[in-house]
Amino acid sequence: MKNCKFKERLKALRLKENLSQTELADLIGISRQSIGFYEQGFRLPDVEIASDIADYFNVTTDYLLGKTDIKNADPDMQAICKYTGLNEEAINVLKFYHTRNVSNFISTVNFLLEQETPYPLNPAVVIPDNMSEEEWDKILAEEEKKWKAKKYVSVIGMICDFLTVRISEKTMFKVTPTELIQENRTNRFDFDNIARIDGKTLIYNVLLPEIQERLKKAKEKYNAEGKNNGEHNETDK
Repeated sequence: MKNCKFKERLKALRLKENLSQTELADLIGISRQSIGFYEQGFRLPDVEIASDIADYFNVTTDYLLGKTDIKNADPDMQAICKYTGLNEEAINVLKFYHTRNVSNFISTVNFLLEQETPYPLNPAVVIPDNMSEEEWDKILAEEEKKWKAKKYVSVIGMICDFLTVRISEKTMFKVTPTELIQENRTNRFDFDNIARIDGKTLIYNVLLPEIQERLKKAKEKYNAEGKNNGEHNETDK
């Protein structure tokens, strides 16, 4: 088989549009047998046909051929995906709220991301050639002071840690939208030993109850403090 990605992506796009092989072939102007050969991986289309298929599904030929995971042919979308590492779905969600002026959503996303500002004292950073060690230490001390003054709270980082079940230094589990996959640290994925747990069930049964419990305690604390403040005020009078 010449290109596994192409056959998989062509079939996935066709099924998403609820098209039969015959219907897609008629739209592209080729035979049904050709579509069948493509989807079985026995043959790849020439440049013109690949371009026609990509145009119909509004994706790039690079996506069809598995050279990128970015479907959208829009150069701006491609640039944003490459620059940020976000996928198209995430960017479209942000765009949806931004264009509808849901300011509290975007400001919350900005706030949460800003909280992930990394600690400035990275031992891997090399001292610049034109700077003494004392000068460099002074700069780092100032940066550390500024960083601490911000009092960052790594909410996203804590969620990532919460959704990562560490068994040992060599073994851990990572949560995907649909399952919990065991990852071997020495060999990225150990497909011979995969533990599967419904990710949705994990979120609803573990993470959300934890959040609800913490919010409940925070509210109780807030109400108690408000009541105490009120009692103090009455006494002062």
